[in-house]
Amino acid sequence: MNAPARTPAGAAAGTGKVRPSQLMRTLIRIFPLIWQANRTLLLLTLALRLVQAALPAMQIVATKWFFDAVALAVEQGGGQLQRVMSIVALQIGLALAGIIAHSVQQVWKEQLKRHFKMLIDGKIAAKSTKLPLSFFDNASTYDLLKRASNNYSLLHLLEAQLQLLQDVLSMAALLAVLAGFHWSLIGCLLLFMGTTVFANMRIGHSRYQLMRAQTPNVRRIGYSFGLMTDRETAKELRLFDLQTYFTERWRRIFWQDAALQAKLDRRAAWTQVAVKGLGAVMPFGIVMLFLWFGLSAGTITIGTVAALIQALTSAQQNVQMMAGGISTLYENTLTAADLFAFLQMEEESAPELPIPVPIPMRSGIRAEGLTFAYAGMEKPALRELNFTIRPGETIAIVGENGSGKSTLVKCLLGLYSPDSGRILYDNVDLKELSPAELRGHVSAVFQDFVRYQFTVRENIGFGRMERMEDVAAMELAAARGGADEVIADLRGGYDAELGALFEGGRELSYGQWQKLALSRAFFRDASVIALDEPTASMDPAAEVAVFERFLRLSEGRTSLIVSHRLGICRLADRIFVMKDGVLVEQGSHEELMLREGEYARAFRLQAQWYLNT
Repeated sequence: MNAPARTPAGAAAGTGKVRPSQLMRTLIRIFPLIWQANRTLLLLTLALRLVQAALPAMQIVATKWFFDAVALAVEQGGGQLQRVMSIVALQIGLALAGIIAHSVQQVWKEQLKRHFKMLIDGKIAAKSTKLPLSFFDNASTYDLLKRASNNYSLLHLLEAQLQLLQDVLSMAALLAVLAGFHWSLIGCLLLFMGTTVFANMRIGHSRYQLMRAQTPNVRRIGYSFGLMTDRETAKELRLFDLQTYFTERWRRIFWQDAALQAKLDRRAAWTQVAVKGLGAVMPFGIVMLFLWFGLSAGTITIGTVAALIQALTSAQQNVQMMAGGISTLYENTLTAADLFAFLQMEEESAPELPIPVPIPMRSGIRAEGLTFAYAGMEKPALRELNFTIRPGETIAIVGENGSGKSTLVKCLLGLYSPDSGRILYDNVDLKELSPAELRGHVSAVFQDFVRYQFTVRENIGFGRMERMEDVAAMELAAARGGADEVIADLRGGYDAELGALFEGGRELSYGQWQKLALSRAFFRDASVIALDEPTASMDPAAEVAVFERFLRLSEGRTSLIVSHRLGICRLADRIFVMKDGVLVEQGSHEELMLREGEYARAFRLQAQWYLNT
């Protein structure tokens, strides 16, 4: 049912190197993703990039016309001044067109980034929930996920490509005119720089204020996304099928913040239009005044007019931008390759024609030669296990740390798939069952159960999402798990916010969180339920009380209990004793004590701590 998590052959994950052919493949694969994110914004952005690339050439042509007109005006007198003024007006129009095109393109680019981020984050989150749980136990593949999550590199890569193309075209135009030029617009440039700095400071201050205001929601977005990708939440996310709920919650908050960002981007863009427009108009205005008085006095020369052309400066800037663009192109391709490698990983498999889950079970659960090994580990975690669990039976699974107890539980719940052997529910191999349907009939409370920083209702309701509004069922589950006492002391009851992560949330003790986790498991109303050391941090008396409640309320269900405290085993029907991944003993407490084996030795060893006082 689970497929091993593998990195695609030839992927760059972890190597830090990209072959030229792979570089080209990565670059080509960017455009379908951007197209999928928002094709309209992509086409508009591309159109404005082409306009920006063409403008320098058009300005060079207009400059040539300008020089010719000025020369003619010098020869023939002021009668040609009207033509000069028309060409200057054309130059102003081209400059303003460039400023507006750049500013609008920036707005569209930021909007495209937000759509792109939503697309890529959505793909990463969806992929994470479809990968087998074993993926999160493999350090190398989990590292790949973290690198792939740096998805802005793809958009940066696209920007670098477009900018490089624009710079090359602009350079071709600028190189058409190179000569010794006189510069006379230093004052205008300084004024332009001053206004630009002032405008950017105001815009930066606005962005800072918005960032401060958005910080709580940004953290909520990160928390919801983390629930879909973190190792700690992977088990319950699959068990309770929560990915859709978290995706919708994350998407809703994301776009609320994105709307505020877009509003600020528009205001900043028009501020830039005004400032840069003024900076473009003022030099030409000063030049016109200079020409007016110069021509009247007969002192203007073509060399003086040529000083207005700044082709060399523009060319130098383009060279620098081209060099930086090439560097950015390579750097971001490395991370982009990691993303594509992650998205190509094998997902959890499911049969094409699954057999319905046998409910209620009649013959129980059977393991035949069950063997499982974690990726990268030389020694299997489970080796050749053979046993049968009868319907409604309570099994205590004991053993030393690393003996395979928790791994066995995850295999029995369908979270791990055996490397060899098989697990059968009523003689049906788990590989022939739908993972989603199977998990609708099993439940668990793990030692590292999740403390959802949401409401009480959600913390319990995640056990079965479709019944979250069933008040009677939720109250019954809360009573069975012992959470009703906790809820009674909370202002807001089932709608009270829990946890200290967000303002207004009420933090609970470990034991209170544990009762909510138990209630969540009972809310699922599953036929197979497991307790995988969720009470490990409790004192013995509290742990006994929890297990007694659990066994009393789970009567009729197949129950699995993992615990280090062997006294609890007296409450189980049978005990499985694990050692080094092998099932070395099984039987009731009385039977195992008579055998004087591993269990009896460990039980007496623990008992002496309580008796020899």
